[in-house]
Amino acid sequence: MSEVQSGASPILPFLSVIIPTWNRADVLRKTLESLLTQDYPRDRWEVVVADDGSTDHTAAVTAECAARARVPIRYARGKHAGTNEARNTGIAVAQGDALVFLDDDENAPPTHLACIAGHLVARPEIAGVGGPYRDGGNSRVPTCPRCEPGAARLPFDTITDSWQLFGGNMTIRRHVIAEVGPFDTSLSGRGDETEWFARATRNFVYDPELYIHHRRNEMSLGEQCRAQFRQGRGKPLSALKRGRRYRPRPELIPRQLAHAFRHWCGHGIVAAARELGATYEWLRLGCSSSRVPTRSRARS
Repeated sequence: MSEVQSGASPILPFLSVIIPTWNRADVLRKTLESLLTQDYPRDRWEVVVADDGSTDHTAAVTAECAARARVPIRYARGKHAGTNEARNTGIAVAQGDALVFLDDDENAPPTHLACIAGHLVARPEIAGVGGPYRDGGNSRVPTCPRCEPGAARLPFDTITDSWQLFGGNMTIRRHVIAEVGPFDTSLSGRGDETEWFARATRNFVYDPELYIHHRRNEMSLGEQCRAQFRQGRGKPLSALKRGRRYRPRPELIPRQLAHAFRHWCGHGIVAAARELGATYEWLRLGCSSSRVPTRSRARS
């Protein structure tokens, strides 16, 4: 990753790292510990743990990490209403010029914030910057050599402008969020940030080397299936909110399961659970209806 030299600190943006989380305190602990190794000047960033109404020891883990950190780690608790609600909770208390969104099961390489700042400084006209997910490796679930459960990337091999970024690896300038508005709290699941990017109509930089490690490897097969079923449920509503009709692909489920059993690959089962969730929610919302459900109906 490219870096910004600390000697240029007067022009470096102040970054707020916002981590939405819900009832995953021990998973969150590893994410916070990974951030403590950042080589970005410690007076130019902070961490905000945006708690989506957890009932576990999330607050205690945050306080423990904050006591050992050389940068501020703050705790913001909101009601339990989904990732976008937590993102908005974090935005409300963050002090940064730019907001760095990470998920609670990710590790950021030591140069992550410096690389983000380098892009923001070099191109003041861009609305933000992001990159891909890399699989954390050492999965508890066996997978075939072709599958990386935690990996995701946009179809670009070089640094390029893009209209959207991944929700767990996106940095957005504060003034852009103020202009576009908050994240839609009726959306929770796969695509919950896509509606915001469609509304923003801005240019963002996608850097394929600005990666984070997605630690899906810590989850059991059952945990991954439940999580991806919920993620799949978010896809139809996200499409409707963008004025698009959504058609699930249940015909993929038998193929994904066949892949799983033929290659002894747990990722096939997880992918089938995601498609099952999307199909279930599509049916629940009234199949091909173009009417956008109300927030009270959409929130599960």
